[in-house]
Amino acid sequence: MMRKFVLLMICIVILAGAVPAFPAALKEVRAKAKKGDLKAVCELADMYYDGREVRRNYEKAFELYAKAAKKGNAYAQYKVGFMYVRGQGTYKDYDRSVYWFRKSAEQGSKEARNKTGLR
Repeated sequence: MMRKFVLLMICIVILAGAVPAFPAALKEVRAKAKKGDLKAVCELADMYYDGREVRRNYEKAFELYAKAAKKGNAYAQYKVGFMYVRGQGTYKDYDRSVYWFRKSAEQGSKEARNKTGLR
């Protein structure tokens, strides 16, 4: 019993030391995204999509990917297409997914090329 208690306390101490780093990283990414850094916008969208450091929110992820996609980010264009296919954070729309996959493929995205059949 005592051994389990000691292990539990060690885990709590380790986790408590790791927690403050997450909000700082999230704060930094949000600040960069707010300034228009498309890479940061995509990173923030990934966080919402994966539920990493924030509660999973497909609608917010889609909104952020769409923002970066409209500004020409190939990765975001692929993710928007992917989310339209699955209906994650938006409705299913295969025509729109093909549109965004093509936009991404035109910029060299291998994943998007595979989805569209473009080479």
